[in-house]
Amino acid sequence: MDEFKEEYLALALDFQKLAECPVCLGTLDASHRQCKNGHGVCSTCGTKLSACPTCSESFVLYKPTLTNQLLERLPRLCPFADHGCSEILLVKSHEQFCEF
Repeated sequence: MDEFKEEYLALALDFQKLAECPVCLGTLDASHRQCKNGHGVCSTCGTKLSACPTCSESFVLYKPTLTNQLLERLPRLCPFADHGCSEILLVKSHEQFCEF
């Protein structure tokens, strides 16, 4: 693996960790919920919670536009990476064609 690809993989892994739901460990997407302090949970967990699991603050009613745009556009590992897929790209466009 060349140096650029290794750095790109490390960046994708770092981003995936930052965008991880603290409840189910899934990846946040543009429909996630965010608390007053900026902590996020995925939309599935957000519907089950009344307060942030990280700091106990309430969730905001508005959609954090910049965060949502970043989550939609930044590449990440395929959700099927644990089954052998090593692709790093935009998830929505890849899930339809992933062989795993």
